Amino acid sequence: MLRSLVGSEMCIRDRYQRRVRGKDCQSDATMSSELKTIPDYLNAWLEAIHQVDAQRLCNLLQPSSLASLLQFVPRPEAQLDYLCSNKLPAPFDEVAASTVRANVALGANKMLDAYTYHAQALNAFVKAFKEVESNQMLTVLHSLVRELRVLSIKADAELLKAGKQPEKVDDAGRVMMSCFSVCNNDRSPLEQNKKWGTLGVVNQLFRLYFQNNQLHMCKPLVRSIEMMQAFVRFEQLPIAHQVTFNFFVGRLALLDGDYPKAESLLEFCLTHCHKNATQNHRRILINLIPVKLLLGSSPSQELLDKYHLGQEFSNIVRAVREVCWRVRTPSR
Repeated sequence: MLRSLVGSEMCIRDRYQRRVRGKDCQSDATMSSELKTIPDYLNAWLEAIHQVDAQRLCNLLQPSSLASLLQFVPRPEAQLDYLCSNKLPAPFDEVAASTVRANVALGANKMLDAYTYHAQALNAFVKAFKEVESNQMLTVLHSLVRELRVLSIKADAELLKAGKQPEKVDDAGRVMMSCFSVCNNDRSPLEQNKKWGTLGVVNQLFRLYFQNNQLHMCKPLVRSIEMMQAFVRFEQLPIAHQVTFNFFVGRLALLDGDYPKAESLLEFCLTHCHKNATQNHRRILINLIPVKLLLGSSPSQELLDKYHLGQEFSNIVRAVREVCWRVRTPSR
């Protein structure tokens, strides 16, 4: 079981934030070049498990790690199960087998099958993960949850194209909520507690709910994060997760008409967003500029030009400035 695979605990505040910043990430390209066969792939899994290397496991879950191996996937399917169960401990044997099958389906452009297999991988992982008093595999959970969200959207698009009722986004939401509960309800000691991973799951749920126009589902999650801070302080969580959370909560505040709160949260995002993440800066500004205009300030043309927002806002900014000038200029 997973319990026997986890060595001494390292404080999640340090280790997990290093992973988020990518300091101990292995290049996908380098890893892919090392893997020539399915047994090579499973050996890489085994090595990562024994080393409790969650980041390498995340890399192994990526399609790029399997792209050159799909032609070597054994047939029939029972042979793959046999290889995985003989090589890997539970639950990783089922996770690996389902991941391979999901990528085979993905390569064949069968998004519904890819989603089904990936959901099996996530459920197998969570079933064991929730029983373990450790949070060292939180990055694996986050990777599986993120891919589930992406595949659910593609699977629903496939269902719509076939004239069927889309249902996988809703199903993904239920699965992700179970992952949220595993993290949020954990009662382990602080350093081993899974609450450190709650925000990462919540952010993926936000993305899903905004994509599916289910904004009413976001408010309970915001309250849960507020309550969680009695145990894990928000400021101690990875800055990338803080930015994502505040971005969505800022958008909710904007929609609710709470402009001062929206301004504060979106300005936090703009200040702390990675300097090279130009597209993310642009997304933040698309929401922040209307707030600023409503509160009486306007962006410079230089800022609009820098982020290619002139088409969206130049005319509005010009009109607002003209109105303000007319109000301030006494009539004769």
